[in-house]
Parts: sequence; structure tokens; C-alpha cells
Amino acid sequence: DLYYRLAVVTVRLPTLVERRADLLAAARELLRAGAAGRRFTHAAERALLAHAWRGNFRELENVVRRAVAETARHPGIAIDTTHLSLSSTEDPEGLLLAAARSGWSLRRLTDAYLELVVMESGGNVAEAARRLGIARKTLYERRKGRPGGRS
Repeated sequence: DLYYRLAVVTVRLPTLVERRADLLAAARELLRAGAAGRRFTHAAERALLAHAWRGNFRELENVVRRAVAETARHPGIAIDTTHLSLSSTEDPEGLLLAAARSGWSLRRLTDAYLELVVMESGGNVAEAARRLGIARKTLYERRKGRPGGRS
């Protein structure tokens, strides 16, 4: 009954890609909230605008947070394209090569992949676990930082 009461009007929110004009403002606000006084280089802003943003606003938020975390030891530098973890499903080999060159451990790479699958599953951990071919409990434990069992 509640659903039908609320479903009288459908509100469609445009995706982040459809709101390119708002993208940079949102990214700058996320950066300000995470590291006041920091800024993006022009190249980084162009890369943000060119990205597909399949994960929508949550993906943008994660990219900015990751860039802030990676540059935390150097608070005076601007966020550049090298600090942005912009993935492309069209070039998985390029992603792996970039991760290897950045010195990512297998654990970090695996954790990033798990989070990406969760994000692509709309935050639904059960669906992400199904896509990964692992038990939901294993995924929950892995996301909490515990090694967990294998399934």
C-alpha cells in the first residue's frame, strides 16, 4: 500500500554523465570537504569530465577520496591525473599495468576489484558476491578487513 501511495509521481534523476555542468562543482566540493585548500589541475579536471561515471556520484566520491588519501603526505600539491583512479572497462590490461606500476599489492588490487563489483551491483552485497562467485559472508568479511574463509 505504501509503495502505491508513494509511486504516484515518478521522479527521474539524471545521471552524472547527463549533468556534466555539475560534475566539476561536485568534485571540487568533495575535494574541499576532504582536503580544504586543495585543487585539481586542469588535466585532472579534463579527465574527470571525460570519464564515463558508470558508478555515478558514488564513483566520483570514491575517486576524490582516494586521490586525497594518496596525496595526504603532500598537502600542498594539486590533484593531478596520476592521483585519480579512473578505471576503464574497455582497457583492463591498462588498469592492471597502472596498478603494477603504482606498486599496488595483490591485496589492494583485490580489494579495489571487490569494491568495484559491489559498486557495479548497486551496493547490493549479495548480488556482488553472486557475480564474484563467492559466498556473501566471505565478501562481508573481506570488506571488513578480515581474511575470511574461501568459498
